[in-house]
Amino acid sequence: MSKIKKVVAVISSIMLTSGVCVCVYGNGQAEPSISNTITVSQDGMVQIDIPETENKFGKIVYVFEPGTDLSGGLSAENLNKAIKMELVSGNSFSFMLDSNAPYGIYKVVFSEEGVNNIALFSYTEPGIEAAAVEALKMANEQNISGILEQYNNYAYLIDIPADESKKEEVSKIMFNVIRENEISSSYDIELNYNTSLAIYELRTSDALETENILRRNVQDWGWDILSNTDYTDYISENSERFASLRNGTSLVSLEDVRGTLDVAIALTGFDNALRSEKISKLQEYNHIFNLDFSGKFTNANMVTLNRELDGHSVETVEDVKKLFSAAVDKSVAVKDPVVYPGGGSSAGGGGGAGIIGGINNSFDIETTDDNVIDADTIEELVGKDSIKFLDISDFEWAKKEIEYLAYNNIMTGDGNGMFRPNEAITREEFVKILVSAFSLKAQNKEVSFLDVNHDAWYYESLAIATNKNIINGITEEYFGVGEEITRQDAAVILYRLIENEGYVLTYMRENIQFDDNNNISQYALFAVDSLYRAGIVNGVDNNKFMPNGFMNRAEAAKMLYGALEHLLLIK
Repeated sequence: MSKIKKVVAVISSIMLTSGVCVCVYGNGQAEPSISNTITVSQDGMVQIDIPETENKFGKIVYVFEPGTDLSGGLSAENLNKAIKMELVSGNSFSFMLDSNAPYGIYKVVFSEEGVNNIALFSYTEPGIEAAAVEALKMANEQNISGILEQYNNYAYLIDIPADESKKEEVSKIMFNVIRENEISSSYDIELNYNTSLAIYELRTSDALETENILRRNVQDWGWDILSNTDYTDYISENSERFASLRNGTSLVSLEDVRGTLDVAIALTGFDNALRSEKISKLQEYNHIFNLDFSGKFTNANMVTLNRELDGHSVETVEDVKKLFSAAVDKSVAVKDPVVYPGGGSSAGGGGGAGIIGGINNSFDIETTDDNVIDADTIEELVGKDSIKFLDISDFEWAKKEIEYLAYNNIMTGDGNGMFRPNEAITREEFVKILVSAFSLKAQNKEVSFLDVNHDAWYYESLAIATNKNIINGITEEYFGVGEEITRQDAAVILYRLIENEGYVLTYMRENIQFDDNNNISQYALFAVDSLYRAGIVNGVDNNKFMPNGFMNRAEAAKMLYGALEHLLLIK
């Protein structure tokens, strides 16, 4: 009986004591990551490709017949059992098996690695592979375990667990897997059995183990998720979610694994989406979430809806459904943006005020718990006299803006009728009013700056802004608490907030035309230019931007109001 072509065990790192066996059968082509490749032709010619060696004398390659026990190492007795021992100086060598060579699994040992690194190849009689394939196609859950063992080490090489319970569970998974994937060769059997082992391990694996299993297998499984950035950009997060979502014993097929992973990816994609992308992300994964985008949704204010969806961490599909329902209800209630009592406004014009050097921290900057720029918050104020400050008569260019922000508790006075418009605003105060005005939220509330007090009134705002990559410190270690904010730094922080939160600026005029453009720092130039072109920032009366001048409270109110109006958060 002639002996047919049998391809090749490809095993670059097999620990003899572990029983691990990962072999590739098929057309004899090894994956690029595999270092040792062995092929066997129909007439018994064995070709062994080995990795480069720095040993100028080469390395010795030993070949042992099936059944050789190498647990004792390369002892003199075992070396006598080698059917081939050859010093190889190149990268490959070949030899012919004897015509009466036994069928089974041959072991190849490379001298430098010894028995801790063994490559295997099988030499099988005609028809056994086809018989194994056919038997497994006809198998049921009760007899598949026995069939797998019957042909192992002859038609294919698989690592059947010694533990009886695990062996039976993996076999049951294999029964489902080979019905999801067509099998026609020993390679298919091995691939599907290794898949079954991976599914079994995914039942109990922790986040790191889950990540490693998925990294090793998703491409072999032919899944298209490698083109999904919600998976590839957050592999660790998806693996952690998978481990928390799975119902261990219910993972009995690839379909189960993919279904659980798809839910994890959808939740991760939503959690990491920019505010302006929240709705589109829900729609992208609505085959997972099953949300109703008709009815109330069609009457919702999209800006408010995205805002209400932002800053929440979702753990389950049910969390998403509850969050979406509540957000739709709230956004329908405030469908029309609030008109500030007293009429419209313009983002541009007005000029700036003089900058003074002193600073007084006696004023308060207060916020409400929820977004203050909506009908819910302002409802009780409508019809009342507008807030009046005694010290803003010389700031007509910012009067409307100051009173609007005071109405909404974004910026307030000192409680004695004074707004103190000419006082410089500090870096932490400026961040606080931005976080309040845009209702920013974040899960991580940690700040590592050495000058930031965890018990301070500004801590949460700085933590949120840091988490959202809106602010940097004046150095890597210090934020600059108590320091007045420069006009260019205020522009940078505001622009970064707009960009990172997914808002889009509409340009209304040409590039900046200030007389002191050359004084604007390189890191701030794009932000100043963008806000200027959008009509959000202006220069002072002498056509200078004064980038290193300190921003006062009136200027901060003017800039913030201009941004909110430009982004259609107010009329």
